[in-house]
Amino acid sequence: MMLSITNDQMKRLEAKHIERFKSELKVYVEKNFPLEIKALNNEPLMAFLDMGINEARLYGLTSESDICVFFNIKFLLNIFVPYTVNAHHWIVSILNNETLGNPSARLAHLCERVDSYLDALGV
Repeated sequence: MMLSITNDQMKRLEAKHIERFKSELKVYVEKNFPLEIKALNNEPLMAFLDMGINEARLYGLTSESDICVFFNIKFLLNIFVPYTVNAHHWIVSILNNETLGNPSARLAHLCERVDSYLDALGV
């Protein structure tokens, strides 16, 4: 006898996994970015995390570690809204630049640029 999982069961498993990850991400950001969380201006943290996870997916970032890095960048740069071409052109151009490799490679390139940017600011 072979075990099979229906699409509905798979969706429920995925939803549970996402909820677990969001709970862990909430604990992580509360621990590592307490002052930055205050800058959210009373926006519920879970709503911000949902927005960020959905935004990360738009750039092809799907692993938990990539999504954590994505949030690290948001907090380090104090950007609490989705990236836009007008306001965050250098970030968007890196995350969308397929010549830099897969989404994880583009994120790594963005990290290097953010490090250089913060170094130049003396942060």
